[in-house]
Amino acid sequence: MLYLVLPADVLAQHKYNRDDVRALFPVEIKNLWINNLTGSLDNKHWIDMVIGTDGQVCKGYYTLHNSGESFYFEGSDSKNELKLVELSPDARTTGLIFGHYDGERFNGKWMNLDKTMQLDMQLSNTIQTTTGKSTDCISDVWHRIYTGKIDEKPSRIYIVKQNSEYTITYYQDSLQLVDVIPSNNQKSEMLKPAFASLLWGNKLILIDTAELKQIKIMEPVNNDFKLLGTLKQSDAIDFECYEYADYYSRLLIEKPVNSNKKFNKWIEGKMIDWMEDNISELKGIKRDNIATKDRWIQYAEGWIDIDLLTSDYLSGTIYLQSSLKSGTRKVPFIYDLKWSKELKLQDLFDKKFDYKDYFRHVLGARKKEISWSPEIKKWIDGQTFEFCTIKNQGFSFKTELNTIYGEQEILIPYIEIEQHLKNINLNKGLIKY
Repeated sequence: MLYLVLPADVLAQHKYNRDDVRALFPVEIKNLWINNLTGSLDNKHWIDMVIGTDGQVCKGYYTLHNSGESFYFEGSDSKNELKLVELSPDARTTGLIFGHYDGERFNGKWMNLDKTMQLDMQLSNTIQTTTGKSTDCISDVWHRIYTGKIDEKPSRIYIVKQNSEYTITYYQDSLQLVDVIPSNNQKSEMLKPAFASLLWGNKLILIDTAELKQIKIMEPVNNDFKLLGTLKQSDAIDFECYEYADYYSRLLIEKPVNSNKKFNKWIEGKMIDWMEDNISELKGIKRDNIATKDRWIQYAEGWIDIDLLTSDYLSGTIYLQSSLKSGTRKVPFIYDLKWSKELKLQDLFDKKFDYKDYFRHVLGARKKEISWSPEIKKWIDGQTFEFCTIKNQGFSFKTELNTIYGEQEILIPYIEIEQHLKNINLNKGLIKY
């Protein structure tokens, strides 16, 4: 690996420390503060930083955990506001760093030269740097289903935490109501969905992120809160995150993990070869082809959208894309958690039922019935809607993922085909209670 250092230096692999940063400043400077910081880049990639400032000039290094690659920076410190440039070994600017640094924390952004890419940098003091080779990164994504009673009525609440927001779906009898609420990313958060006032009056949902196996229903009373009841977790998915980053490229994968260990092994197997192949390709990029404007221009990402979570089924789509290849690879799946195996579409129907012929005719008819916008109508006509998963409401057939037209869906309700299903309770997953 190439390590970025001061233009005057030519160093082999090196783990930067406080002495290295002290050497960047004239020896006569006495009022110099040097600290070790650890945190994240783009909220995903772990980085270590050794930073020095005399209150006017700031210099130092930061290192990517996974690749061990380091970057030199220098610039101004004006009342804790940093304006830094990232420099290559031959003194060319490869990036810009702006942010607030109070001696304890640095909150800012890394930018490429034309500022078309901006990545958050969040770091805080640590006793010493902890650069390692772990591929684990930061993930703040989870799914939880909670069941219990609200106002003596059996209820189910599906909560999805996706970094900076919560999506809350409420099920009661035939009701299905959804709201999206921003997250303050606090240990405990009090949430009030938009539909709460209509159904629950002034009741709130209390989430304690340290104890996600339950949520509490609270009611404000005289500048305090009264506990009205508790809903218990019935089903759950967390997400694990893997990352790689070097001078030229970044890779990120997020995959779900469930209490079913066989599912966890199965889903990892669906993604591990793609991840290893892409890391190998990214590492193989010749350094002679890298320009200063090309910092992190190459990017590979794998993620999974969950369409259904019940005690029996987990269904969704794996998305795999890389800047080194055109298009997005999609892998839909239906997994039977009870029997720990992947299901094919034919496994859900009676053997005598020709499901392929049925869906071919139904999808063809629905494509004509739906009022697609003129901009995508021609593209839709060429789509086969071959990517199938199951959702609460029915069978979901989606198009490929297109950079211009996005991803379109046709939903076939279970009730239209219920007589041919092997498991007549399939459509009861999250709908009726």
